Amino acid sequence: MKLRLRDARLLVCHFDSIKALVIDICSVHSSFSRDFNGMAKSQILNLRKRSVSNIFSKDSATEKKGTLLESSFLELIHEYQDALGKIIINMDYEYDYKHFDFRLRIKQRDSIINKLFHYRYTKGEQGGMPINKCLNDLLGFRILINDFDHTCEEVSNFFAELGLIDYKLFCYDASKEDAYKATHIYIFGENNFFPWELQIWNPIHAERNELSHKEHKSKREYINWPQEYIK
Repeated sequence: MKLRLRDARLLVCHFDSIKALVIDICSVHSSFSRDFNGMAKSQILNLRKRSVSNIFSKDSATEKKGTLLESSFLELIHEYQDALGKIIINMDYEYDYKHFDFRLRIKQRDSIINKLFHYRYTKGEQGGMPINKCLNDLLGFRILINDFDHTCEEVSNFFAELGLIDYKLFCYDASKEDAYKATHIYIFGENNFFPWELQIWNPIHAERNELSHKEHKSKREYINWPQEYIK
């Protein structure tokens, strides 16, 4: 799909700002992750080689294999959340990118647990997915850009340009028919770094996307996983 010249020029301006933001996030992600891994009391894992099932252990009472979520991993997550809470205080993105209605959030503990159980029991992989692909949004960013077309050729070219950044990224159109319209950029870095996520929305889809997020979250939360499943 080709854009009109005026719209294409506007997108190029947006791309410059988005690229600057992504490069900045990569830099912060790298320094934060290295510092965290160096000071964390919990064991640091290779999140690419370890799958979701690896952080579940056998229930000694029932002898069922892989039914308990390891408390040691939850302690690592708790440490990570605390560290994120301290670093976001000094982030100026909401001011620097206020023209994009910049927002950020730290994923909550209950949401993390629900997601892990979802990927362990209800997803087709049955826990086979690498941890860094399951928990790829412990810190999430969102920007709104007028007239952003997730499917146009210019956006695809921009993805390719981002791929040249000397940092492990993954960009894709996460849109799902009429229910959700967004571009997601995942900041991976090294295999023992928890990834961060940047979402790009068009404001005209914001209300529908918010509703889609709530519905998606509620599908995971309708099962109230009992505490005995957490070791």
